Amino acid sequence: MNHESVYTTIVEDLQARYGHALQAEEIASVVAGIRASHEATATVSTFVPVLVERSATAALEGIVLTEPMRLVSRRRGIAVVARNNRALAEVVAAMLRHHGGSAVDVATLATHPENTDDRLLEQRAGLLGLELTGETYRPHRLLETADLVIYLDEEATDVAGRSYATWDLGPIDGISAHQARRLMYELERNVLDVLDQLGVERRVEALV
Repeated sequence: MNHESVYTTIVEDLQARYGHALQAEEIASVVAGIRASHEATATVSTFVPVLVERSATAALEGIVLTEPMRLVSRRRGIAVVARNNRALAEVVAAMLRHHGGSAVDVATLATHPENTDDRLLEQRAGLLGLELTGETYRPHRLLETADLVIYLDEEATDVAGRSYATWDLGPIDGISAHQARRLMYELERNVLDVLDQLGVERRVEALV
């Protein structure tokens, strides 16, 4: 195993999660110090990167949460899953970004290719000024695992995450314009509740 590439990945992941509150050089320095400490006492090197990753995460959490001038907690990772309606997932993701700002890192799970468009939801999102993007959630490493996975329809809960939520939204296909407006209201209420649960301060007033 090439440990150098593993440590490079660990540093990059930590910088992605804590870069809004800490300097990149500071994060790299924390990892380097913890790595040196573990390597000095390890008899088997195979699992050292895992231990370094965990220890560095705990150390950075402590820095961010306890230092007086550092009042911002780490960026919260959220994955939004709606395999049967790409637009629905992207609307929720856009609302989370709108209200959570840099305090959240939001992505949607790749949907079935045949379920890509929902013109009515896309139109309502446009009227609210929401920008829909296709950032896809692909967790490969521990630090990429979302703090919360939100399921928007009935499906297997098979996405890696630290916690889970399922929103019972009812049937979406074929809804009217009035129902779409009501749906947007319900989605935003749920989004604001999620941010409160994650301890993320809302940036702006409600959209709907």
